[in-house]
Amino acid sequence: MQSQIKSKVLIVDDQPDNINILSYFLVEYGFEIFVATTGEKALHRVQKIMPDLILLDIMMPGIDGFETCRRLKSMESVKDIPVIFMTALSEVADKVKGLTLGAVDYITKPLQHEEAIARINIHLQLRNLTKQLEQQNTLLRSEVRSRQLAELALRFSEEKFVKAFRSSPAAMTIATFEEGYLMEVNQSFCNLTGYFPEEILGKSDREIDLWMNQGDRDRFWELLQVSGTIYKQEFQFHTKFGKIKFVLLSAEIISIGDTKCILMMTYDITEQKLAQETSYRREQEFRALAENSPDIIARFDRQLRHLYVNPAAEFATGIPTERFRGKTHRELGISEEVVMLSETTLCAVFANGTEECFELNCPTKFGIKLYQVCMVPEFKRDRTVTSVLSVSRDITAVKQAEMELRKSELREREKSAQLELTLGNLKRTQSQLIQTEKMLSLGRMVAGVAHEINNPNSFILCNINPARHYFQDVNNLLELYKKRYPYPGVEIDELAQNIDLEFLQKDWSRLMKSIESGAKRIQQIVNSLKFFTKLDESGIKEVNINQSIDNTLLFVQHRARGKDIKTTINGSIISQEIEVIKKYDNLPGVPCYSSYLNQVFASLLNNAIDALETQPHPRIMIYTELETADCSVGKGAEGRGYNHLSTAIHPHKPPAQFVVIRIADNGIGMSEEVQKKMFDPFFSTKPVGSGTGLGLSISHQIVVEQHGGQISCISAIGEGTEFAIKIPLRPVTCAQETRHRVTL
Repeated sequence: MQSQIKSKVLIVDDQPDNINILSYFLVEYGFEIFVATTGEKALHRVQKIMPDLILLDIMMPGIDGFETCRRLKSMESVKDIPVIFMTALSEVADKVKGLTLGAVDYITKPLQHEEAIARINIHLQLRNLTKQLEQQNTLLRSEVRSRQLAELALRFSEEKFVKAFRSSPAAMTIATFEEGYLMEVNQSFCNLTGYFPEEILGKSDREIDLWMNQGDRDRFWELLQVSGTIYKQEFQFHTKFGKIKFVLLSAEIISIGDTKCILMMTYDITEQKLAQETSYRREQEFRALAENSPDIIARFDRQLRHLYVNPAAEFATGIPTERFRGKTHRELGISEEVVMLSETTLCAVFANGTEECFELNCPTKFGIKLYQVCMVPEFKRDRTVTSVLSVSRDITAVKQAEMELRKSELREREKSAQLELTLGNLKRTQSQLIQTEKMLSLGRMVAGVAHEINNPNSFILCNINPARHYFQDVNNLLELYKKRYPYPGVEIDELAQNIDLEFLQKDWSRLMKSIESGAKRIQQIVNSLKFFTKLDESGIKEVNINQSIDNTLLFVQHRARGKDIKTTINGSIISQEIEVIKKYDNLPGVPCYSSYLNQVFASLLNNAIDALETQPHPRIMIYTELETADCSVGKGAEGRGYNHLSTAIHPHKPPAQFVVIRIADNGIGMSEEVQKKMFDPFFSTKPVGSGTGLGLSISHQIVVEQHGGQISCISAIGEGTEFAIKIPLRPVTCAQETRHRVTL
C-alpha cells in the first residue's frame, strides 16, 4: 500500500525554543518540517524545498517577517505558497500590513496547538483545492452552450449599452436566467471579486462559489422570480482569495434576443459595514465600562448639554440620570462655581481640540467632595470635535491620605535627624562599598533620565516636519489671501505691522532649523549617556575603548572651564583652558565590563583636571595602543618624556596581547610618598570634604581584580603624572604589578 505523501512546512523563526516546540507537534500531526532561522536563509531555501506552507515569524534579525513575505510574493516560482505569520503583536495595523503583503493568516503567540493545526490544515486544503481548480481549466464547454453564448455575444454588441456597462463604477454582470452562466462582467465586478474575466465567463455563480450563504442565493432567486426585479438587497459574496464582501445587490430580468437573462448591479459596502460594527462594538464596550465605573462619566454636545451620564452621577448628586439628558449644568441647578469652571473648560476643549484637566470642590449628597475632572475631545474623521467626554474622579480620600503622608514624612524626618548621629560611624565603615555601587546606581539613573529625555525629544523631532508643512500651508493660504484681496483693511494692516508679518514668515524656517539642531544635539547627548552607562549589557562584552574614552570626556568637559570645545585637523580637542591631545591606535574590541572601565577613566580624568587648576598651559594627553608578547605598559613613553613601566611575565606562556591606555597631564605631579599610598583606600591629598579617597582604590580593584589587568603610575613634582592601564585581550598570567612609583 502506498504511503500518504506528507505536506511540507517551512518554519522561519530565530528563536530555537519556538522552533523546537512547533516542530515537535507538527511532526506529531504528520507534517514534514524544514527550518530557517533568518529571512535570508528562508529566501535561499524556499526554492529548493518548495514547501506547501510557510510559518513566518515577524520579529527577526536582519530582514523582518514583513520584508521576507514581500520578497517571497515577488518570486514567481513561490508566490502562490500560503504564508501564515506567527507573532505576539496584536495591533490591527500590523495585521493589515501582513495581509496586504500577501499573508493568508495570523497565528498569535503563545501558540495554541489545536488552533495552529486547524489553521494550517485549512490553508493546505485551500491550496490543494486551488490546484485542482487549475487542473480543471482544460474542461471545455459543450458545443450547444458555445453556440448559444456566441449568438448572445453578437446580440449584446450594441455600442451605447456596452460602453455604459463596461465603464460603470458599479459591479455589473449579465447571466443566463435558467442556468446562471455568466455571459458578461465589467471591470468593476472583477475588481470586487478578484477574478479575471476569462476565469469566470461561461461559469455559474455556484461554480465560482460567489455566495457566502447558499440560503441567501436561494432567497435572491425566489425574489427575482416573484417580482422580476430586486433593489439594493444586502448580501455577502466570496472573493477569489477567500475574503468576504458585504454588498448591496440590485437585479432585473431582461431579454437578449430569445434568451432570458439577469442584469445584476453590485455595490461594495464592506468598509461601511465594518465601520458600523466597529463603532457599535466600541459604544457597547464604552457603556459596559461606564455603567460599572465608580467615576462620574458624562458626554456633552457643542451646546454644553448632557448626551449621556452613567449611574455614578445619580449616586453622587441624587439627580436621576434621565434628568441629565439634554440639559446643561446650569439648567440642572448645579452650583455656580461648578457651572462656571465646567462651561469654561468645555468651551476650551471644543475650541482647541485638546484635553483639559482640573480639580474642583463639588457639593454632593454626601457633602463637599474634591473631584479631579478630565475632559477629552471626541473627533469625526475630518478631525472636527463632535462631543466631549468628561471623567470626574473623587480624590477626597487621596488628598486626605497625602496630607497624612506629609505629616508622617515630617515625623520621620525628625526621627531621621535623631538617627543621623547614631549612623555616622556606620556610614564611614560602609563608604567603600557605597562608592563601589555608586557608578551602577548612577548608571541606572542616567539611563532612566536618558530614556525619559529621549521620549519627548523624539516627539519634538517627529513633529518638526509636520509643523513645517502646516506653517507652509498656512503661509500659502495667507499669500493667496494677499493675492485675492490686496486691500485687506486697516485693522489687518495694523496687526501685520505689529507682529512684523514679513519677518515672521522669513524667520520661521530659521526657527525650525534651530529647534531641530537643538533636538539633535539632545539626541547625541542621550546616546552618549546610554553608551557611557552600558546598563543594558550584562557581563563582559566587547567594547570600543576609544569610543568609551570619548564618551567619558563628554561628561567631564564642563570641568575644563571652557565653553566651546572644538576638534582640530590633527584630532586634538582644544578648550579655552585645558588642551586635550588624543592619539588612538586602531584597536580591536576589548572584552570588559564597560561601565566599570568608564568609572576608571572618569576618575583619572577628574584627578588630572584637579592637578591642572594652577598650571599656566594645562594639557591632558590620552594615548591608546596594542601591545604584544609582554606586559609592558610604557611602550613608546620615551618619546613623550616619560619612562616606561614593565613587569615580567611567567615563562613558558604563549605571547599575549594587551590594550594599553595612558592618561597623562603636565600638572603639579606627586611625590614618591604620595605614590606609595595613592591606591590605598581612603587616602586623599584633597582638602577635607573634597574627596572620599576611594577613586584610585576602586579603579585599581576594577582593573586588576575584575579584568586581570594592571594599573601603574609615574610622576614627579612639577613634571606631571602619567597613569597606564593595561587590559588583556584574553586571560594572561603576569607577575604581580607594583603599586609604587617607578623611579624616574
